[in-house]
Amino acid sequence: MTSVDFRRLILERMPRLAIAREPEIIHELAQHLSDLYQEGRACGLDHDAALARAIAALPEHGESLARQIRSASRGWGGSVADRCVAS
Repeated sequence: MTSVDFRRLILERMPRLAIAREPEIIHELAQHLSDLYQEGRACGLDHDAALARAIAALPEHGESLARQIRSASRGWGGSVADRCVAS
C-alpha cells in the first residue's frame, strides 16, 4: 500500500490561510481527501485512479478555496448572532 501525505499535498496547492484555525482546517481537508482516496481503493480503483479522484475534489486554483475559507472564518460570528437577534 502506498501512503499519500494529503496534508502536504494541500499545503502545496493552497496558499496559507493565516487564520487561527488553519491547522485544524488543513487536517480536516486532508482527512476528507484521504477518505475519498480510501473509498476509491475500496471500490477497486488502483492507486493512481484513487489519488486522481481525491485530488479532483480540490479546486483547480487553491487561492479560491483559501479565499472562501478566510471569508467564512470572518463572517460566521456576526452573521449567526445577527440572525438570532433579528428573529
